[in-house]
Amino acid sequence: YLGLGEVVVFIFFGLVAVIGTDYIQTNELNPLAVLGGCIAGCFATAVLLINNIRDIETDRKSGKKTLSTRIGKTASLVLFVLFIWAPFALAVPLWFIAPAVFIVNLLTIPVLMITIIALSSKTPKELILALQLTSYTSLLFALGLCWGLFSITF
Repeated sequence: YLGLGEVVVFIFFGLVAVIGTDYIQTNELNPLAVLGGCIAGCFATAVLLINNIRDIETDRKSGKKTLSTRIGKTASLVLFVLFIWAPFALAVPLWFIAPAVFIVNLLTIPVLMITIIALSSKTPKELILALQLTSYTSLLFALGLCWGLFSITF
């Protein structure tokens, strides 16, 4: 057991899910699907990371070897912040294809709140809100992305 669930989540909940679905429907590898897979993978990984950060102490006591127990809270928080902000950078090329995708930038406010909550948390209980908001933000980002990309077809 290597404790690299974040890598598996990024690959399978991001890349495989999005690229695989697109490939099955189009029978070709689409760069936009790769970009979408990376965005989905970042959010899925961020959800797992914030959950594992919350559980570091109990996981250590029970012998679980998650990435967060291996690298510690500070490094895990740095990774979390990178993964939760990366989708905004990854969406930039989409603005040129579908300017309406810019709407996802409205989510920078909740992501800023999530970042502040995560970085200032002192107890695991305080991270529950960050976990919930990360999940909701992932959903809203996906809906905004879909709406923005859908707008170019009509």
